[in-house]
Order: sequence, then structure tokens, then C-alpha cells
Amino acid sequence: MVKVTHNGLWYDFRSMKKKDRTLLYKAMFFGTLGGFFMGVSRSDADLLMLSEIIHPSIYYVFPTGAVLSIVGTIKYGADFYSRQDELFRSYHDFTLLCGWFGFAVFGLILHYLSIFLGFNVGWIEYLGCSVAGMAIGQLYFYKRHY
Repeated sequence: MVKVTHNGLWYDFRSMKKKDRTLLYKAMFFGTLGGFFMGVSRSDADLLMLSEIIHPSIYYVFPTGAVLSIVGTIKYGADFYSRQDELFRSYHDFTLLCGWFGFAVFGLILHYLSIFLGFNVGWIEYLGCSVAGMAIGQLYFYKRHY
């Protein structure tokens, strides 16, 4: 089973079985690839510009690549999750729950701040709110249960 380290923010890869490590590496690869595709195709204007510069098919290839990469991340992440013990599953579920709370609470604060400060909030900022909530949840769960 995987050992959680760095106050709950990372895993000790040496503690994993080879199959678990392989599944996690595949999930991380597809997640990185999906993040790349989402980053370069953030808006319709970005996709249009890239399709004019590189090739017209880029307009369809990047969004399709993003969706397929995220599907691969979910598949390998779920396979990794199913091979872990009950403590890690609780840690994982609590992390996701705190990510949702981070999205809701920090996102609401960010939304109202954006009204008063006059800037537009995009999906990447809300994703950052979710990641902040996940990190807080991981630190809390590690302190409480590990």
C-alpha cells in the first residue's frame, strides 16, 4: 500500500508495489498531458489562433486530446485507488471533499472580490481554489490520522 508523506501532500513511491507505481505514473502522465491540452486550448480565440498558425485540424485535435487524456487519468487513477487500503481511500475521499469545499468557499470569496476589484475570474482560478482546498484537507487529514 502507498505511504503518504510530506504532511499528507505527497506519496512515498518506494513504498508502492511495482503495479501501483506504474498505474500512478500513467495517471500522472495522462493528467499532465490533459493539463497541457487544456492550457493551450483555454479559449476559442486561442484555438483559432493555433489552428491558423499550425494546422486547421488543431481546432479539433487539442480539445479531443484534452478529453481523452482526462479519461485516461480517471481510468488509471481509479485502478490505482481500487488497489489501496481503507486508510488511503479515506484520505483520498476526504481530499476530494475538501477540494469541493475549497471550490465553493474560496471560489465564492474570489467571485465577490472580482466584482469589487474589477477582474474577470476564469475556470483556472476556480481550479486553483479547488487545489487550495485539497491541500488544506490533505494537511488536516494527515495531522489527524497518520
